[in-house]
Amino acid sequence: MRKSIKIVWLLILLVSVVSVYAQNSDRKLVLFADRNYCISGDTLWFKVFVPEELNQFGNVVHVQFETETGNLVASVTQKSSGSIAEGFIPVPDSLGTGLCYLTAFLNAQRINPNTETIGKSVYVYNRFEERISQMEVPHASGFENAVNGETFCDVKIDKSTFKGRELVKCEVISNGEEVRFAIVNARIIDPFSDKNDGFINFVLNDSSASIPPFAENNGVLISGVVRENNRVPDARNLVLLSITEEPPYFDYYYSGKDGDFHFFLQNAIGDANIILQTLGESEREYDILPVVNQLKRTNNLRLDTLVFTADQTKFVDDCLKSNFYSKLFNRQAVSAAAYFSMPSAFDVPFYGNPTKHIVPDEFIDLPDFKEISRELLSGFQYRTKNDETTFRLLNLDQEKFFDEQPLRLLNGIPVFKNSFFSSLASADIRYVDLVQSERVFGDLKFNGILAVSLYNQSNSWLAQQSNVFLYERACLQPAKVPDYVNKPKVANSEPDVRQNFLWNVLENNTSNNFSFYLSDVEGWVEISVEGITKSNKVFKTSKRIEVK
Repeated sequence: MRKSIKIVWLLILLVSVVSVYAQNSDRKLVLFADRNYCISGDTLWFKVFVPEELNQFGNVVHVQFETETGNLVASVTQKSSGSIAEGFIPVPDSLGTGLCYLTAFLNAQRINPNTETIGKSVYVYNRFEERISQMEVPHASGFENAVNGETFCDVKIDKSTFKGRELVKCEVISNGEEVRFAIVNARIIDPFSDKNDGFINFVLNDSSASIPPFAENNGVLISGVVRENNRVPDARNLVLLSITEEPPYFDYYYSGKDGDFHFFLQNAIGDANIILQTLGESEREYDILPVVNQLKRTNNLRLDTLVFTADQTKFVDDCLKSNFYSKLFNRQAVSAAAYFSMPSAFDVPFYGNPTKHIVPDEFIDLPDFKEISRELLSGFQYRTKNDETTFRLLNLDQEKFFDEQPLRLLNGIPVFKNSFFSSLASADIRYVDLVQSERVFGDLKFNGILAVSLYNQSNSWLAQQSNVFLYERACLQPAKVPDYVNKPKVANSEPDVRQNFLWNVLENNTSNNFSFYLSDVEGWVEISVEGITKSNKVFKTSKRIEVK
């Protein structure tokens, strides 16, 4: 009865979501990029405008960077704030020369078989190529017709010619009556991409039926499938997810009829080392396969192959040389240091307050876990028979030992082989938690809990346990800004080869004053304003200055 009621409610929710989406079908995510070309190894910065009409679909935006042939190069997730989601895409150093696309979507938009989003084309120049002479570009018919933005924004500059490293001051006046969102950008003009650039209306389709159209709010959905010999198992499988944090994070999911499972990590920022496992009491071997959350482009754009002119070839060659000097002087825009943070909802572990909390360092050194259990763990039985070790905990509520073994945790990860504990000495253990009562987590029941936290958090012992899978999952991207934003003047003793200078959101219906220092790179610089009107039309206006 309860199951049928739940299904009815899900159907009602599905119909309501479809109805809301249909009413707002003209509202699209609009992606803005800080550049229309890059060198492999660069960092692309983006801002995504999220119309308030799409707030029902969550506040987490997926941004994907892919080749023209549909190969996903990189994807990130960013939480929107004030209708803006902003972040960066590290472009792989090994990515070949070619046309790529930046697109964005909300996971709940999977409810619509054809999701429209406005993205950008990006031309990638591989920094190891000696000579780049041609490139595929979208045909002119594939670009959105951007509205002339001169009636919405006015860019004012006091002169048109500057010297290298000179300070540029500009004023941008935005007409808030008609502008919904706008960005000011200043960058060196690439003669090739400048002539073959623009917004593109992409049509995206669901690439994986196993991912539900769940509205992600302040977190990311983790999805995957369970397989046994490349087939879906006959019965539902219990999938466990663990993250070694303090306190440890734990969750579970019963896989669906197709072997799919899903977890939601709320407020998880950075790269999480996730441990997935199926219950391993039996000898059956399973595979757990993560599913990448992406949407596929369904509108194949008509392409033209263009040969570079002499000026375009020279510019690219100069860019590649500048990139070499940039790498030489270690000017990295984004730190590669690993980072992960996920605030716990409670100050206690998922199993609650322990009955006993033992810190072995406070006692004499003991050589193995058997001695530790005898000397320090009252109400805990360590028994060995026929080379098989079993654990039992005292049930304080009934004043007798549980008939079944407790839930055993090492660094917060469920363990089903007691042999992992046998060789642990006092010096290896930070603390031991004992829960000497029955505990319930969702619809799981545990006959007490033994939780051991080690000083060594590498979890190398996982390789010896079956049906365990460890992988790194990128969650919400940490907030960063480009290194060229608010950058002071570079010392004269250092080469300055920056090609981007400004990347700011405009305040509506007001005068915005900006200033930035130019680099040593000569050529034309475009100071542009791109945005979207209240009638949902993209627009662009710009002024150009020459650097001699």
